[in-house]
Amino acid sequence: MIQVKIKREICIACGSCYSVCPEVYEGDDEGKAKIVAKYLKEQSDEYSIGEVDTELEKCARDGAESCAVEAIEVS
Repeated sequence: MIQVKIKREICIACGSCYSVCPEVYEGDDEGKAKIVAKYLKEQSDEYSIGEVDTELEKCARDGAESCAVEAIEVS
């Protein structure tokens, strides 16, 4: 499993991560990124943390790399 962590407090709601990888990322009502429900482990105003299957690693990393403010960590 691959851990994905979104630092929601610095997310600018640009939508690039969920445009690139909608299998892992989605926007909330304000457009801020969060992990899709299927992979979500923990959610708050500050963070969205999830675990995705290894076959989604490239997608998750591509979405993270598209983030203009580097709010996403994939490990």
